[in-house]
Amino acid sequence: MTIAYFGGCFDPFHNGHLNIAQDLVDHLDIKNLKILPTGQPPHKERFSISHEHRLNMIKIGIEKDLHRISIEDYEIRSIGASYSAKTFKYLREKFGSEVSIILCIGEDAFESINTWYNWRELLNYCHLAVVSRKDFKPNPDEEITDWLKEKRCENIISLKKRAFGNIYFCSLSQLKISSSEIRKNIKLGKKIDGLVPSKIRHYINEHHLYRDIK
Repeated sequence: MTIAYFGGCFDPFHNGHLNIAQDLVDHLDIKNLKILPTGQPPHKERFSISHEHRLNMIKIGIEKDLHRISIEDYEIRSIGASYSAKTFKYLREKFGSEVSIILCIGEDAFESINTWYNWRELLNYCHLAVVSRKDFKPNPDEEITDWLKEKRCENIISLKKRAFGNIYFCSLSQLKISSSEIRKNIKLGKKIDGLVPSKIRHYINEHHLYRDIK
């Protein structure tokens, strides 16, 4: 059994996120992918909108894919700062030692993974699937490069044979969209058609989200 998680702030959840989630299900050959929204990142200020709004937009975004994409709200429900090592220790304890657990993150996030709390511990609980980011040129430092040499796995079949401990890179077709771009467009009164599902656009307008962000 394999369970994969796609982590991120999703502020807001957009067409690029949805495209990656759909492709991950196929690429990793899994029955269900769980969207894992960050609770409170230790290195960032609080979100400009509530956790409830972020969750609602994810629910709207995946409503046509509920047979294969769902939400894990552990970090949203947790008190205090969110740490991936803490989250995946909890998930490992929840599912036991035999289930293959995969955390899917972007290539840009992986490049700074050595700034994460207890980052080396992550592979004691899960695998990492690193998704290439369009037009991003990685330049990891020596510490991450050495770690990658030790832990890299070249194919998904070998990855899923183990419950945790490896790093796998996958190249997926991606839409060049960013949440920060969407927030900026909304603040400036620009259209976001094509950047988010239409129902999320309606939700943002209905609740007047992102209009007064700094």
